[in-house]
Amino acid sequence: MRTTKNRDNSPLPMQFEALVRMMPAQAIQEDAQYATTLEVIDRLMAVVSTTKGQDVYLETLVQLVQA
Repeated sequence: MRTTKNRDNSPLPMQFEALVRMMPAQAIQEDAQYATTLEVIDRLMAVVSTTKGQDVYLETLVQLVQA
């Protein structure tokens, strides 16, 4: 299975563009943004077989957290 479920039981999108619509990748300026970004990173890392879009989005979020 390539998706994981979030708190409302909906699957993570498989395409990069859909992931960006779900949560735009942007500079992290608040603690709440940081926490949300980490939650999405955790969800993506739990995916057994990620798509290329999920991989690119995950890398983007990791770089934002590192910055």
